[in-house]
Amino acid sequence: MLDVTTLTLGEIVAGLDAGTFSSVELTSAYLVRIEQVEPKVQAFITVTGEQALAAAESVGRGAIGGFVSLAAIGEGVLHRCECQRSGARA
Repeated sequence: MLDVTTLTLGEIVAGLDAGTFSSVELTSAYLVRIEQVEPKVQAFITVTGEQALAAAESVGRGAIGGFVSLAAIGEGVLHRCECQRSGARA
């Protein structure tokens, strides 16, 4: 099974374009990885997994004219500005 969390950004774009995996699958994989390592690295104050998955689902593959939106590669996991607006601890 392909571990998308080990791919380069170029490989992620190619995988999304080819339909090898979806933005939801990519986001889910990163959320699992964060859950695995977060207790040790403590890089996040808040992880908004449900919001990240909803964003990934709403954009689908997200490829437009050869470019991939940040939302399509799971940006919902890492955004800080939106946390303040959503009421999440930032």
